[in-house]
Amino acid sequence: MADTIRTLITGVDQLSPTLATIRNNVDGFRTRLESSRLGDIDVAGVIKGNAFTEPLIAGVKAAIGFETSMAGVKRSVTFETPQQFRQMGSDILDLSERLPESANGIAAIVAAGAKANV
Repeated sequence: MADTIRTLITGVDQLSPTLATIRNNVDGFRTRLESSRLGDIDVAGVIKGNAFTEPLIAGVKAAIGFETSMAGVKRSVTFETPQQFRQMGSDILDLSERLPESANGIAAIVAAGAKANV
């Protein structure tokens, strides 16, 4: 028990100067940010929704959705090589541009077909 306490105290003693340096750096950054008036920007408001961030967020969500759909395909289809899996993803994306169906929808059809041994 005494060794544990001694170790903790030693760790705190060694960490304190580093934390003080970090605190000083953050305080200096905050001061410079406020003096440049960039501190007045509502970052949360900018991120939540505006004309600039909404398309980026929508794109990221679409990419995550497609990756999730492709994970379903990978679970259902046996690919001999990673290149075959990548090619299937490319083929699904190409089909989604030519057919009136989303890439996620086509991926679901591929996964269902594989499960049904079609």
